[in-house]
Amino acid sequence: MKSESEGGTYNHNIPSLNPQRKTSVVSGGVPLRKSNPLRRLSTKKTAIKDLNNSKVILISVIFVMVLAPFNGFQNVLHELLKEYGYPNLGLLSLAVFYLSLGLGSFVTPQHCKKYNYKYTFFIALLPMVLFFASQWLLIACTTEKFSICATPAIYLICFACALLAGIGTSLLWITMTVYVTECSNPLNKGKMFGIFNIITQFTQIIGISLACVLLSNFGASFYFEVIILCCLAGTILALLLQKPETDVSDMHLLELSNFTAPVRDSLLPQDEERLLPQSSDVGIPRMENFTQRFFWKCLGMQKTLIFYPLFLTSAYNVSLFVTYLASDVFEALKFGDATPDAHFSQKFMKVLVVFLALGLGEILADKVFSSKINTDKKEALSLTYKIFLICGILHIIANSIGSFVLYIPIGFFYGLGDGGSQLVIGGLISMKFLERFEPFTCFRIIYFTSLGGFFILHLLLIKGAATVSFVIFIVLIGYAWVNNYKFFTTLS
Repeated sequence: MKSESEGGTYNHNIPSLNPQRKTSVVSGGVPLRKSNPLRRLSTKKTAIKDLNNSKVILISVIFVMVLAPFNGFQNVLHELLKEYGYPNLGLLSLAVFYLSLGLGSFVTPQHCKKYNYKYTFFIALLPMVLFFASQWLLIACTTEKFSICATPAIYLICFACALLAGIGTSLLWITMTVYVTECSNPLNKGKMFGIFNIITQFTQIIGISLACVLLSNFGASFYFEVIILCCLAGTILALLLQKPETDVSDMHLLELSNFTAPVRDSLLPQDEERLLPQSSDVGIPRMENFTQRFFWKCLGMQKTLIFYPLFLTSAYNVSLFVTYLASDVFEALKFGDATPDAHFSQKFMKVLVVFLALGLGEILADKVFSSKINTDKKEALSLTYKIFLICGILHIIANSIGSFVLYIPIGFFYGLGDGGSQLVIGGLISMKFLERFEPFTCFRIIYFTSLGGFFILHLLLIKGAATVSFVIFIVLIGYAWVNNYKFFTTLS
């Protein structure tokens, strides 16, 4: 049977196949039609939903090409450089990177929209290529006789690249948030950030797998060459990014549909700006005079101060597994391995199994925490501290008995705590603040600056009093946990 548009006929005696429009009392029985604005709105919804999908997918792929190598890189950098004769340089480089990332957030929000997006992303990504290249140079200096290797300049280059990479990463995250927001509209903002998160949530697993395969089979020099090329390809790919397409002339039609903001998606990116309740998502707030307008007030206001213990605990969790996990697993393998003199690369596969468990914990954190954040934020917050406590206690026990197997669940809980705390922080900030970007910028400054400081602290403790690092973690957890109630009782 042909359709009506094809000239076929309907059986008009079957109501279900021939729905009738309601007639208008004032139109002489003529069937009612949608008003012109609402008909345009209906068409507009379909037209604008997927307007910028390809752009969001492209920026997500670029982030994977940069973040995946970095995640694998930072987890093994300390132990890797120690093996090549640089016992402290790995942690110091990461400390400089994260300190500059945090402090760079003072200024980068004011610059994220000054230039074409593709150039901003290119400028933000290029320093990461230089950071990877500086680490490759350190490794190369152990076998090659470059003239620069015998001078202090090699260390200055390493720290300078880490500094620039941290500032670039700060610019990268704020620009990504603004870019994806401009690619969105009130109908699909959750979907757009969901696409970004779905594509990028596996960066930990990808980065660790990359390190596992390349370091174990081809060595450190080849590993750095591959991640440099991968990051460089992502940086060049950023030049293909186009300005988001917008059609604001008809966006007022959304008001006619009694549209309300969509329920928050459970898939949350590392940067949680999209969680904030918005009165309008059509435009991006002006970034001029960002710091002077709000920033210092945000850092010092009472409802920001109650977040500090949680921010610090979450950052400390990351500093512990980056600093200690690989080193402690290697120590456990030395005592438990029948061939303690085996080459570094032969043991590296076992070490990276622990980090694969960590990556799995990062991924599963969304499943564990997303529903709790929407239904019971207090329970989600308490669960975060419970997981942190498990990490601290289990790590002390594992160090005492030297069991490699025990480090696998420890890695999983570290990842679960890291991913879960990021989700909880995003949910709580959205509950306490109406502002769009500022509170999350405050979070980045406190979180990443303290993370850099924690690396320096661990560097001072790692040789003679490593257990003190875990005791501090447990005390910090207890203090933050006791102050849970402030999130739900502080009004200002």
